[in-house]
Amino acid sequence: MNQAVSLDEVKAYLRIGGSATDSIIRALAADCEEWVQRFCGVQFGETRRTDLLDGGGKNLWLARGPLRQVVSVVDREQPDAAVVADVDYFVVVGDRLLKRPGGMYGAWRSRLDQVAERWASGPERWQVTYDCGYALPDTGEATCYPLPAGLKVAVLELTRRAFDRGGREGEPRVVWQALAGTDILQLLAPYMRLEPDPKGART
Repeated sequence: MNQAVSLDEVKAYLRIGGSATDSIIRALAADCEEWVQRFCGVQFGETRRTDLLDGGGKNLWLARGPLRQVVSVVDREQPDAAVVADVDYFVVVGDRLLKRPGGMYGAWRSRLDQVAERWASGPERWQVTYDCGYALPDTGEATCYPLPAGLKVAVLELTRRAFDRGGREGEPRVVWQALAGTDILQLLAPYMRLEPDPKGART
């Protein structure tokens, strides 16, 4: 498993030897990791994504973080007008893009949310391609965004709970959240997005 936790790590956490349950443990861990990523709005491993985002607001919220770099922003109603990492057009704030107000430079950054312009409206109008994700251990990925220990512990413990209750691959998300409980949600809280996954985002 080239993800947040290895099969050996999960088995050690569960105190299980042998290989009889390897397939179910691997499946549960993978399902758990996907739920954690979606729930928190984060990405495990360096990934290039393209999101289709609705316009009309001041923010373009990216589906996954942490954001490493914006590769391009394209107005799909004007497909030839690509903006490639143009700081004169937008500014990155966390995992969102704010459109720079026309004619304003420098000092406007201290009043981002107040003075930012609205992105042109339209469903899935803006196509944003970007690099994101926490670096995974032992993969050679850049370590400027190492995988937080809290996320790894949450995945291990939640996988254990699913395994102990006889969980199967493909558990509905509502079951994962119910299994999490207050303690796991507290572990995840520091890494959760301020905004839910953006409407209209696509992989």
